[in-house]
Order: sequence, then structure tokens, then C-alpha cells
Amino acid sequence: MILKITIILTLLLHLQVVLTKEIEDELIFVQAIWRHGDRAPSKLPYPNDVHNEDKWDNGWGQLTKKGKYQMMELGSWFKKRYINSFVNATYKSKEVYIRSSDIDRTLMSAQSFIFGMYPNQKHSGHKLPTQVVPIHAPAPGDNDPLLRPDDFECPEYDKKVRNINEHLYDELMGNYSDIIPFLKNHTGFEGDLKIKDIGSICNVKIEMIHNFNQPSWIFSEWPLHYNKTTLDIVCDIKKQLRLSDFQNSELGKLRGGYLLDNWLENAKKIIHHPDEEHKKMILYSSHAETILALRSAFNVYPDDITPYATALIMELYKTDNSTYYIKLYLKSHNKPLEDLQIPGCEHKCNFDTLTKLYVDMEIDSRKELYRECGLEYCEKTGGVVFDYAD
Repeated sequence: MILKITIILTLLLHLQVVLTKEIEDELIFVQAIWRHGDRAPSKLPYPNDVHNEDKWDNGWGQLTKKGKYQMMELGSWFKKRYINSFVNATYKSKEVYIRSSDIDRTLMSAQSFIFGMYPNQKHSGHKLPTQVVPIHAPAPGDNDPLLRPDDFECPEYDKKVRNINEHLYDELMGNYSDIIPFLKNHTGFEGDLKIKDIGSICNVKIEMIHNFNQPSWIFSEWPLHYNKTTLDIVCDIKKQLRLSDFQNSELGKLRGGYLLDNWLENAKKIIHHPDEEHKKMILYSSHAETILALRSAFNVYPDDITPYATALIMELYKTDNSTYYIKLYLKSHNKPLEDLQIPGCEHKCNFDTLTKLYVDMEIDSRKELYRECGLEYCEKTGGVVFDYAD
């Protein structure tokens, strides 16, 4: 009996030590990037589609009401996780910095996120919101390889991805050769049906989210393809095409290495200059391709396209013996927080180990980015690259 009590007390003491150790690890910095919320298609999914731009309240590519709510809910989740325990319930410019790409849907997503993270408090007399938060963005027309890397001219990337995808394109067109005439007949695409045209048809899913009726051929089943529907097949093709754009470290570096370096440098500033004033949270409002690029640079590959209102989060912790580690998470809409395991590192990834893992993946300057992309660099080339600056 005494032995049992001794064992139990020992276990409880060990548990207390573990819990105390966890408490002593101090969260000192958070940075996150999210994909915008639900939006209208950027164009007709296929020429014969009857749901033209007039069907969408704000036009092609714009954030929908549903998307605004998704982003507000993501902001509410951040509020529960970080407000009061990490940052002030009232917005403080010294604590939080928000940066967006200069696209309507990402700017509006950032605004909607703010409504969730910093909801209006009671006010007297006036109608202004009590939490007005600035959203930073580059000037229209400026290069933005940080948050729109897929829109940045990079001949070296284009060459590498073309070489990789040629085989995939041929394979997909061969595998679905029986479906192509069917699609050609129903969609109205002119000339030979291209693989990207097929992927575009998947955007009827956006219409279906908003209860737009679809023609019966969208739901036709194909016995030779495991009874998948036409929609299943075109969306599978779209997914394979999108993921192939970021499928290895070379592509990940060219598209995500610049943002990866930005994240690591932001953390280094806090670690190496603890007595200086720094932001506690840096948030980025961006696109599915940007998150795919960053995940590829991290060598943490997804198995699907990034859903709407999904955030990739890095938390930086300091231990009681002044070592530092990060945790990487994915927070998808209406799903629990998902731990992401960095290859070659523990879940609590030591920051020194992390930087060594990615020393060859970072692109640390605009000049280096141009060099990696095979472009001639000069100070006036392509406008100014806008980054976060303390």
C-alpha cells in the first residue's frame, strides 16, 4: 500500500514538473498568414455557364458575404487564443501589424478578420467603430513577391515547373481521354480543350456553395473512373495541377523562399534584440498560392488546395533557460487546430535547428530573388517590393 502511494506521488510530482515547465515557456511572438474568405469566381468557369457576373453582388473575384463571415470567425478564434493572454483587447499599433496583398478580397478579408479579433466595444453617442485597425498594403502596380509570389515574373520557376508538369499534363489528358470530348461538347471552349480549361470547370463548386443550379452533365457518373462524377474528375485534375506547382524544394524556394526568409528574420529580430521594442503579432492576408508556396518552402506539403479562411500560424516561445522554439499550426475554417510537423525537427522545433534546416531555402533580398529567378536586377526594376518593417 505504501509502495502504491509512493508511486502515485512520484507520478503526480513528475506531472507537476512537466506542467510547470510548459507554463514557464513564454509565448513571445506570433505570425500568421491566411487565405481570403469565400469569393466569387474570377471569370466564368466555362464559356457556356449561364451564371455570369451579374449574378454576383460585387462582381468577379470579390469577397462574398459568406467569405466575410468566415474571416470574422477566424478573427474570433484568434481573439480567444491570443487576446488578453498575449495581446491587449484594445488594438495597439506597437503590438499588432496587419499586411495584405493589394487585392480587394484580401483587403476585405483583413477587415472582416479585424471585426472578429477586435469586436466593437460599448461606445457613447458616436457611430464610429471603437476598434479601427490599419491594414498595410503595397501601392497599386508594385511588385509583391511576398504575398503574391505566383504573380511575380520568375523565368527560372516557369522553366522548372514546365519541365515537371509536361509529364503530368500528358498523363492526365491520357487518363481522361474518354471524358474530353464530353467536356468539349458541353462547355463551349474553342479549339483544343486545354488541361487548365478542364481545371477551370471545377469553379462551379463556388456557384454551388451559393445554391446556383447546375446542368445535369456536371453530375454525370463515369463507371471507368470509379463512378466519379464529372465534377469530381475536373476538381481532382485542378487539385493535381495546383499542387504540382509547388511539389518540390526548388519550386518552393523560388515561390516561397522570400516569405520564408521574412518569417525567420522577423523572429530573429526578437530573439537577438530582446531589449528593443518589437511587434508581438504580424498577420498577413493573402491567397491560396501564397500559403502553398510557404508550406512548400517549409517542406510541409499539403494534400489539398488551401481552403478559404485558413491560416498558417507560427508561434515563437522562449524557455526558462533562454532557448527558443517554434510551433507550426494550420487553422482551417470550422476545424480544430492542426499541428504541422516540420521534417527533421520536433514539434517544439528549436529555432537554431530550424534556421539550419532552411538556410538553403531562404531568399534574403530583392536582389537575390531576381538572381534566383534569372532576371537582371537594377534598383528601378519592377517597382518597390513592399515588406514589413519594424
